[in-house]
Amino acid sequence: LGAQRAYIPKYWPNSQAARNGIYGLSAGENRAGNGYYVGGVDLPGQKLIHPHYILMSSTLRPKTREVYGLLERMEKAGYFPPWGMVENLDVDGRSYLPMEGALNAGFEALSAYHLFAKSRGIPDAIYAASLKSPQIRRAMQLFYPRHAGEPAEVSTASGQ
Repeated sequence: LGAQRAYIPKYWPNSQAARNGIYGLSAGENRAGNGYYVGGVDLPGQKLIHPHYILMSSTLRPKTREVYGLLERMEKAGYFPPWGMVENLDVDGRSYLPMEGALNAGFEALSAYHLFAKSRGIPDAIYAASLKSPQIRRAMQLFYPRHAGEPAEVSTASGQ
């Protein structure tokens, strides 16, 4: 998350995205929405931001109000048209892609709920339900193997 948040200010310090704290070098639709694009902090010259990353990483931030502040700045900049968060935008902020349907929109919706639960200090019902699914638990073990010294289960407690 630190590398994501630092990339745009480091390489494009005077950009609209840097001034507003927008980040998200991820995979998603290309600029025109007619193909898939893969970005990331290990690739040079990245200028296309997929802001779904902001929501998807939001619960990793200690203070949810910082995430909400960033979302408000994005809304004021026009990156929340009536159908939701834009799929992507250039670092200069002049070019962006609104979409009615994108895979990342589903991830945004789930992540927005996780952010909401954390900000309100309420139990995360989606996370709690995932703990009850043997298939999801097994998939998580395969994708995210536990490292030595890590606890057996992650707490479901919410926090600010």
